Amino acid sequence: LNYWRIAKGLIYKNEAEANQSQELIKIAFKQLIQSIKTSETFAPGYSSLGDIYAKYYKDATRAFKCYFKAFELDAGDLVAARYMTEKYCETGNWQSASMIAERVVKAEKSKGALQKANWPYRVLGVSYLEKQKESESIEWFQSALRVDANDVESWVGLGQAYYACGRLEASIKVFEKAIELAPDHLFAGYFKALSLAGIGEYEQCIEIIAALLEKLPNEESFQVSMVNILIDYSVELFSQGYLAK
Repeated sequence: LNYWRIAKGLIYKNEAEANQSQELIKIAFKQLIQSIKTSETFAPGYSSLGDIYAKYYKDATRAFKCYFKAFELDAGDLVAARYMTEKYCETGNWQSASMIAERVVKAEKSKGALQKANWPYRVLGVSYLEKQKESESIEWFQSALRVDANDVESWVGLGQAYYACGRLEASIKVFEKAIELAPDHLFAGYFKALSLAGIGEYEQCIEIIAALLEKLPNEESFQVSMVNILIDYSVELFSQGYLAK
C-alpha cells in the first residue's frame, strides 16, 4: 500500500508541475511494480499502472491488461471499467462492453460513484438496442438520464428505443430535447425526421433531411432515407388524389 501511495503522490506531483521529462513517472512506475510484487491482489496498483501505460507510455495493450486485472479484483473500479468498455465499444464488441457495465452496476462498491457516473447505464441501453430489445433499453437510458439529464447520447438512445417500440410522438419529444442540448447533433435531427415521417409529417421530415444532406451530402443513410420518404410521400399524395403535386 505504501508503494502505491508513493506512486500516486509522484503522479499527482508530475501533473501539478506539468513535468515533460517524465522522471517522476518513471519512479512512480517502479513503485507500482513493487506494489504489485508485494500484493498481487491489490487492485489500485494495477489500475494506476494502467493509467501510466495509457496516459504516459501510450501502450494500449499493456494498459488494457492492467485495467483488466484491476477490474477482476475490484468490479467497483470505474476507471478500469470505463477504459475497457470504451475499447470494446470502439470495436463494436457490445456484448463484452455490456458485461463490464452490468458488473459495475451490480457492484456494491460502485453505488456511490454511480450517482455521478451514468455511462454504465448508457452502455447497457445501447447494448439492448443492438440486441433489438428496445423496451428493456428504455429503462437503462432513463436510469442514465436520472444521473445526468444533460447527456445527449442517452437522450438520442432513448428516442431510438421509443421509435423502435412505435412510440413515435414520445420519440419526437425526446429527439427535440437532444437537439435543444446539442443543436448540431445531426443524428438527433435525422431520427426526429424519421419519427415525423412515421406520423405522416412528410414535409417537415423532408425539410430536415434535406438540411442534413447539405451538411453531409455523402451520408448514405441520409440519402437512402430521403429516397424512401419521398416515395412514401408520393404514394400518400397519390392515394389522396393529389396527382400533380
